[in-house]
Amino acid sequence: MRKFSLVAVSVAALLGVLFFTTRPMAGRVVVDDLEVALLGECSIITVTFNFPVQYKRHFPYASGEDLRVQLDAIVTGAEEAEALYTREAVLLPPGDIGELLDVSYEGNIDGGPYLTLFFRRAVKFSVAQGKDFRSLVVKVSPIKSAAPCKTAPEGTEQDR
Repeated sequence: MRKFSLVAVSVAALLGVLFFTTRPMAGRVVVDDLEVALLGECSIITVTFNFPVQYKRHFPYASGEDLRVQLDAIVTGAEEAEALYTREAVLLPPGDIGELLDVSYEGNIDGGPYLTLFFRRAVKFSVAQGKDFRSLVVKVSPIKSAAPCKTAPEGTEQDR
């Protein structure tokens, strides 16, 4: 019985430490979610942020192995403002994610913040602001295809 009590207290202490150390950091995370929808040869990547963002520009313009998207963040609180100047790796969803290799948010470099996406090989892409101003939509297609994906998921703007 004494061993059980010691184990129960240890588990409770560990859970308490995990809760109290991750809880304050959760409010400082910039990227809320990343989803990849595969439509034939095309991938539609939707990145959702924890506060409104405005798409400014991206480079390179139409194709490449990496994509850097410059954003303007619209923050309302001190905690959000502090998060803008951080760098975070974005957790990729499980399963088939097409050509997507890595995604990161970079608020700690000049001219930022940026959302940077890396692909397994050179691809064509287009970038659009989500209608909710909390998301960014990147449409990816093979370099050999005639044009980038034209199908837009519900709730997003068409290509510009």
